[in-house]
Parts: sequence; structure tokens; C-alpha cells
Amino acid sequence: RRYKIPPSKVQSYTEAEFDRVTAAARRQFRGALRCISDNAAYLERWRKGEFAEGTRDWTAGEGLDALARTGDLPRYYSATGSTIKGKYIRAFGGPDGTVTWRRLFLTREEAVALGVLLLAEFGWNLSVIDTLEVPRAEPDQGDDGRPTYRVPLDKPRRGPGRHRETRNVTDDGAGSPGRLITQALQATRFA
Repeated sequence: RRYKIPPSKVQSYTEAEFDRVTAAARRQFRGALRCISDNAAYLERWRKGEFAEGTRDWTAGEGLDALARTGDLPRYYSATGSTIKGKYIRAFGGPDGTVTWRRLFLTREEAVALGVLLLAEFGWNLSVIDTLEVPRAEPDQGDDGRPTYRVPLDKPRRGPGRHRETRNVTDDGAGSPGRLITQALQATRFA
């Protein structure tokens, strides 16, 4: 027997709704990228020795260095748990994640915003984004110095022997698909 397929209750976004979603994702991701880039520049200044040892700026740089290497600030450990060392709490303005690890790492919401931007820019679905390998820049960037990324994709439902492909994406400046890859690599470099 044949059954009539009921009409779908799931509706796609209109073009205007999709534009609003991607604009919100872009705002959220760019804010996170700006914060991570600013703190990465601060960390580089600390590594070059631009801050006097013992100052609050030096302690913040030391904390960022530990955060970049280990993903956490130095802690005191006891039988009841652990707490961040007091000098880092003072230098960072508190022990909360909003003032500590979020300086160098994306939150879940910011990572989702990046995923939405990848979906909007390249048309990849969640299974492709989830298994995406880190894109690598080609060694020869040409005379213009713009990086071309080789992006290996795994699309498991495309059929036998046809589920792997590679795309080359060039960063041609603001608004290009390659710029999003460059920004994604910058935002996740400490992860």
C-alpha cells in the first residue's frame, strides 16, 4: 500500500530571517574574535618583556600565558576543591569564566555562531562541520601573500567512494570565504 506523505511542518527561514540570523552570529563571533585578538596581543607584549615584573599588568600577562598553555589559571588545591590563586583573581578582575578563560577561548555560544557562519558561507551541514579537519594554508601563497587554505571534507552520506572531497579557499580580503577561515583559525589558535 502506498501512503500519502503528510506535508512538512518544518519551514525554512525566509531570506530576511536567514540574514538576521547570520548577522547576529557575525556580531557575536566578531566580538569574541576581537576579545581573543586583543588578549593575544597583550600576551605577546608580556612575552617580549614589556611589563615590569610584580605589576598587575605583568601578573595578568603571566596568567594569560598559563591560560594559553594549560587552559586554566594556576590554582591552590585542597581536600575540599581548588581555587584560583588570589593574585590572578585580582589581576583578571574575578574568578569567573567571563574574565578568565573567555579571554583566549570561545564560549559554546560563540562556537555555535562560528558554525552558523560556516554553514551560511559554505553550505556545510552540521555533520561536515563537526568532523571538519583544521584547514591548512598552502606553503606557496603566491606573489600577493594571500593564503589559500586546503579544506578536506568528509560527507558520509554521498555514496560509496564519493564521501571525501577537498576544497581550496583563498583569503581575498574582507568578505571573502577565506577570510572566515582565517578568522576561525585566529579565534581558535589557543584551543
